[in-house]
Amino acid sequence: MQMDRVLSLIDDSKDLRLLYVEDNSQVRTATLKLLYHFFHNITVCVNGEVGLETFNEKEFDLIITDIEMPVMSGMEMIEHIRLDDTTIPILVSSAQDEPLDLSLGINGYLTKPIEQAQFLDLLEHTVRYIIFKHRLNTQQYMDTQAVHSDTSHTYRHL
Repeated sequence: MQMDRVLSLIDDSKDLRLLYVEDNSQVRTATLKLLYHFFHNITVCVNGEVGLETFNEKEFDLIITDIEMPVMSGMEMIEHIRLDDTTIPILVSSAQDEPLDLSLGINGYLTKPIEQAQFLDLLEHTVRYIIFKHRLNTQQYMDTQAVHSDTSHTYRHL
């Protein structure tokens, strides 16, 4: 990836809210070194149960989760999250080549240790999707406000 694309990606991702779920402290530390280059707002959880509780308490733009974890696996956490939110991008990571239930709406897969080129390509694609989703939501909100404004203006003249 060219340096200007990386700088653009850093600029686009810095204000996004990331939920990162990983039980292995060594992997977590190494991955966070990479993630902090792109995200200024990272919430870290050590298993799927804590990740799910945290997801239900705060708003996030993206989730990156391990698959195999104690207490609750990443796949179980995703299954619960998808009951409430079908649009948040979720990237999964694993050291093993595991079968994934793609019906859960997983947006990408990272192999551990995370390869920088794979990570950057997947992150760029995901961040572009998040930005598009935010713009679409903003436009829908503005359209709704315009309708309400037009309606209240009409009522005032009746």
